[in-house]
Amino acid sequence: MAPAPIEELLGQHPDVEACSVTGAHFAQPFALLLLSAAAMARSQDASERQALQASLAAHLQSVNAQLEAHEKLDFLAVVADTWTPENGMVTPTLKVKRARIEEVYGAQYALWLGQKQPVVWAKA
Repeated sequence: MAPAPIEELLGQHPDVEACSVTGAHFAQPFALLLLSAAAMARSQDASERQALQASLAAHLQSVNAQLEAHEKLDFLAVVADTWTPENGMVTPTLKVKRARIEEVYGAQYALWLGQKQPVVWAKA
């Protein structure tokens, strides 16, 4: 599975600022999403968060419809952190550092998977 084409599809959602497809040791891959500042602000309101979650779930279905069975994403995990060169999450050219993503979020993967939801919200 090549993550870059899938990440490109995910990035077409207007509220997605950055993403990383991962899940090498799981049955199906999944993606971590960093939302735009405006979307994160909207997500603080319960009804806005519900609408955003529905929009992301619909986008996941749309993306999965374009993928081979082994590439289909199990879920999207929305993270509240920022990914910057300063914190080592991305390079100066804003390429995601996959090893750093695994290091920071890896311990939560099984918990997210266990929620069995198309969109999960990572604890800040």
